[in-house]
Amino acid sequence: MRITNTGNTRWLHEARPEGGYVAVGGHLYDDAGALLSLDLFRTRLPRAVGPGETVDVACTFPAPPNPGRYRLELDLVDEAVAWFGSRGSPTLDLALVAR
Repeated sequence: MRITNTGNTRWLHEARPEGGYVAVGGHLYDDAGALLSLDLFRTRLPRAVGPGETVDVACTFPAPPNPGRYRLELDLVDEAVAWFGSRGSPTLDLALVAR
C-alpha cells in the first residue's frame, strides 16, 4: 500500500520501548460488522516518513479463521499513543472472501 503523511509530524519507524513510532495495523470484522480481531497484524514502516512524504508498505496478515466474507480495516497506529482512525484520520476498508 502507498501511504502519504499529510500531517505536520515526522512518523518514526524504529521500535522504541516507550512507543511513539508508526505502524500499519488491521482490524478484522465479520460480514455482519462484528469485530473479530482488534489487532490482526502490525507492519512497521520501512523508514521514517516526514510531512508530505510517501512510503510504500507491504503488509501480510493471517487468513480469516473460517470460510466466509470479512472486512479488513487498515489503519495506522502511533504505538502506545493512538490509532489514527480514532483521531479522525481516514481508514481503508477491504472486502475479503475466505474459502
